[in-house]
Amino acid sequence: MASRQDVENLMLSTGELTISSHSGSHCPLCRILGETRLTLSSEKGLLKVRLESEDVQKSLKEQMAKCYGNRRQQLIPGRKVKKQGKKIKIQEYYILGQNVATSDILELVELLLERDYPNVAIFDGSIAGRVGPIFVPESYLPKKPKVVDPDITQNIKEQFPEDKKLLGDIKQTEGDLLERQVYNALRLHFKSRSHEDVLIIQGIELVKIGGARGKDVHELDFLIVNFTHQYVLNIEVKKWLGQIQGKPENITDKAGEQLESNKELFEDWFGADLKGKWRYFSALFCLDMEQLLKDCIHCKDFIATSQQELLIILDFVEKVKFQYFLIF
Repeated sequence: MASRQDVENLMLSTGELTISSHSGSHCPLCRILGETRLTLSSEKGLLKVRLESEDVQKSLKEQMAKCYGNRRQQLIPGRKVKKQGKKIKIQEYYILGQNVATSDILELVELLLERDYPNVAIFDGSIAGRVGPIFVPESYLPKKPKVVDPDITQNIKEQFPEDKKLLGDIKQTEGDLLERQVYNALRLHFKSRSHEDVLIIQGIELVKIGGARGKDVHELDFLIVNFTHQYVLNIEVKKWLGQIQGKPENITDKAGEQLESNKELFEDWFGADLKGKWRYFSALFCLDMEQLLKDCIHCKDFIATSQQELLIILDFVEKVKFQYFLIF
């Protein structure tokens, strides 16, 4: 009779085994990277119903107001302000053009979906490939587009060593270049998969429903939701994974906490809406990592340091046939 180890080795070789937890390992990412059990629950109710609550609507409007509000005098939608001795109640409207406007956020979402992604608006899963791969945004958007030449950043640092804002922009640009590699790899991967219905989002921000206003906002570097293969993949991008010399924080720990928070937030948002045998994966992309991660037989399969390695991860995720969790 074959031993459990023999069975596990066979399943690994055929792509049918996913290790989600390994308490015997000292690696901090073993229980986080790769496939982890997706917790779906209808306890909190459907997302659309939850978003209709007055508190959530107010929180969303305040979050949106940060993008267009006057910074000198932040106007909070629905709040009365004094002007020349009179109280004025602010009523916001969202103008979409072509004589279309609304003051309701949920209606705004539906209108934008119908305008920009009509195939998604009518998608019900009955016709495979009807939507195809959708990238949001349609081309890569850097967070700091002003810094365009990475080859001269070192000279700039030496010329302006005290300019903290400029140095911060340069640091963000280095992160932008890494994210661009991931975006291009995703484009390459899904280029030949026009028959798949999949959503690829760069830099999506999810707000914790019912969380503290102005806080509890999580940005996910990349979120892939593949309806055809029924998987969700979160990819976070880091320049380095490990201890930073001279500093107490460890980027590996922070990356793990970020991936866990992202998964919990995704479950909170969509736990009552997802139907079927959905699977959830977490992966990392970096330039280099500490030796501990390089030596971990599980984690190294879900940490990419090049576009080619990321393409291998994407292929593996699609080929996994069923869940098999190892808990030690």
